[in-house]
Amino acid sequence: MSAKSSEDENEVQNEDEKIKEYERIMTTDNKEAQPHGIILTLNATSPEHLDGTVFLTEFSTVKCPELDTEIQVGKGETTTVEGMLRDMGSKLESHKSSEEGDEVEVFLENLENLITETKEGNANFELTIECILGAAYLE
Repeated sequence: MSAKSSEDENEVQNEDEKIKEYERIMTTDNKEAQPHGIILTLNATSPEHLDGTVFLTEFSTVKCPELDTEIQVGKGETTTVEGMLRDMGSKLESHKSSEEGDEVEVFLENLENLITETKEGNANFELTIECILGAAYLE
């Protein structure tokens, strides 16, 4: 075996190891990362949906049409659907300016009403999570 073919084999082996390491990093709870991102939708129709587990990456965007909002997550986290909704409210509240104060207060009131009514079984809502990494999930 020549030195050249041995070097080529080592390069191929190193490349294979890099690919395996990338796949290991991009896999969460044995769920394969999607190569071009992922869009997940939850139609919450019962109180139990608020307890569902959500994993968000720092590249996730969460949308809720019923609340007319879209939030860039900004950090990776595992939480519940209710926790994610409350985090949305906290982020808006912490970044509000004096001009936006009334709008944010209305949003927070609507958010609390949506959570309360869903817990009582009187409301339905939709959440959409977009993740360009394809690693976010809902359970």
